[in-house]
Amino acid sequence: MLFPNYKVEVGSESFNPDSQSIVGFNIKLGLGPKVDSFELLLVKDDRSLKITRNDFVNVFLGYEDDMEKVFSGLVETVEKGISTVRVFGLAFSVNFLLFRINKVYLNQTAGQIVSDLLSSVKQRMKEVKWFPVEEGQIMDGLSFPVYVVDNRLSAYEHIEKLAKRSNYVFYISSENKLFFKKFEEGEVQVLKYGRDIIEVNVTKMVGQYDSVIVYGESPSSWSGRETYHWLSKREVFGLASYSSTEGQKEVSRRHLLTMQDSVIKDGDTAFTTAGNVANIVNSELQVVLKVVGSSKLKVNDTVKVEGLEGDAFNSQLRIVEVEHYLSRVDGFTSIITCVPEEKAL
Repeated sequence: MLFPNYKVEVGSESFNPDSQSIVGFNIKLGLGPKVDSFELLLVKDDRSLKITRNDFVNVFLGYEDDMEKVFSGLVETVEKGISTVRVFGLAFSVNFLLFRINKVYLNQTAGQIVSDLLSSVKQRMKEVKWFPVEEGQIMDGLSFPVYVVDNRLSAYEHIEKLAKRSNYVFYISSENKLFFKKFEEGEVQVLKYGRDIIEVNVTKMVGQYDSVIVYGESPSSWSGRETYHWLSKREVFGLASYSSTEGQKEVSRRHLLTMQDSVIKDGDTAFTTAGNVANIVNSELQVVLKVVGSSKLKVNDTVKVEGLEGDAFNSQLRIVEVEHYLSRVDGFTSIITCVPEEKAL
């Protein structure tokens, strides 16, 4: 039998099972635009009372000597009770939510814009505190003749919009690396019912829309999408519909989502964006698994469920959220939220 093990570093203090200071903790991880979070419950003593806001936090979880880092961030709030101290922490991605900027990009890909936003955040944070997020894998995605980032939205919200247009996911890993990428299947982790899986919850939803139309802003000349004018000669739009043939503007079914996106300048980009948006809004299946605690389960990983029958388990699933719980009563458990790979956003 393996015994759960952990190490929690908060500021200058380090806690492990031998310290007997930790009552329990939970960690919530997810794809962007969600920000990873951490909650720790400690016995009130001299060590726990040293914890203050903006202390660095690192959490390692696993069994015996096999532990992995699952969270890295900062202390946000400290609540001191009669006999306990409750600590809340957020991942470094919260700085993207706090950062706003006005900037115009010409002839840049989505990935180039994301890389520049990361550099801008890092430059701003040098004036405040250490910001350890580095560039992981950032793919190009769609290209834009003109793209405006304005301070009505945070940097994280702008990255979310770029990811949706390109059918990408983005997140900051426990190693503090920013990923902006399409899904690339890696090693499949097998979870067996009765061995790994404790509880299963499957939710089937009805697709919200039969069709999606995305309208762009057309250039007024015929010289290509690089031209940029207020008036338009021709309409730019893209349609994703289960009931219409390619190229038709009109749709016969009732549930239609219409979007206006001024950064789109050509029909191909509008058509691609419409398909990506349709994939997001029509997600029909969600699988939530409570499993024996595993620090190796990470967001954007692929899992295969064995020992259960049904359409939900006929294909591989992709993890979009992970929650780790550790307590003296229930031990180490994990809850993962999954969707089919083709409906991962």
